[in-house]
Amino acid sequence: MTGRPAQGPRWGVTWDDGRLTARLWAPRAARVELLLDSQALSMTALPEGYWTVTTPAPAGIAYRLRVDGADMPDPASRRQAGGVHDPSLAEPVPDHDWQHPWAGRDWAEAVIYELHVGTFTPEGTLAAAASRLRHLADLGFTAIELMPLNQFPGDRG
Repeated sequence: MTGRPAQGPRWGVTWDDGRLTARLWAPRAARVELLLDSQALSMTALPEGYWTVTTPAPAGIAYRLRVDGADMPDPASRRQAGGVHDPSLAEPVPDHDWQHPWAGRDWAEAVIYELHVGTFTPEGTLAAAASRLRHLADLGFTAIELMPLNQFPGDRG
């Protein structure tokens, strides 16, 4: 396998009635564990290279994955406790009924600005970038692509 299958279980962490389910796609791994507090919970191999485990756990708990003896954060984590090498935080995604009448615009009319949040302003924050959106519109940009969409090492990740 050269890449994650197009179809398969959702990976990362999910909740149902106070029980956390962790899934990872690691097709070449011989052993995968979920590390919660001081516990190492063995994950069960599924078809197509997925691994899974379900256990009671509180929302917000820090966790890591151990793949063949190497401890690492969850590559599908929505939040880290600190930097990219720190533990992942298991946070539920709130239910939301997304409804909006806006249909978007024709891509043929789009003028896209790739905005790197960490370097666009001296502050390097989303709030600081939002304060400069009018400037981008005045320059003629009609769409923004936020970069990066994940954490990476350094001060601007």
